[in-house]
This record gives sequence, C-alpha cells and structure tokens, in this order.
Amino acid sequence: HETYHVSFNVRGGTLFYKVNDRYESWIDTRSLVSHRHKQQIDEGSYERERTFEIFVERGVYREDQKPEQK
Repeated sequence: HETYHVSFNVRGGTLFYKVNDRYESWIDTRSLVSHRHKQQIDEGSYERERTFEIFVERGVYREDQKPEQK
C-alpha cells in the first residue's frame, strides 16, 4: 500500500519533569486508514514503546507481539 508517514513529537517539561514523546502513523493514501501506529513515550520516569499493526481488511490489530484482537 502507498502510505503517508506522519509523526508528532512532544518535547518539554520543567526542571524536575521532562517529556519526550513521539507518535507515528502510516496512513493509506486512498482510504486514509491507518495501517501502523507507533508510540514512544518518555514522561518523567515513565517510558513505554508500542507498535500497532492494523489489518483493516480482516478487522483486527496486533500490539507488538501480542495476539491479534478485533
């Protein structure tokens, strides 16, 4: 599929609390449906990275290596 790759970055914080987040999506150029979404979250002491693979034609998605869900 041809896709648009869009990203959104958030950086900021205070002296004691920092935020450095990045969100990315790969969106089908014809249907404008997302096929993949990635989150990299770094807020204070909290860090998390997740990738969602979206299978629109089957109506399911998969988060990282977890089983598919409707």
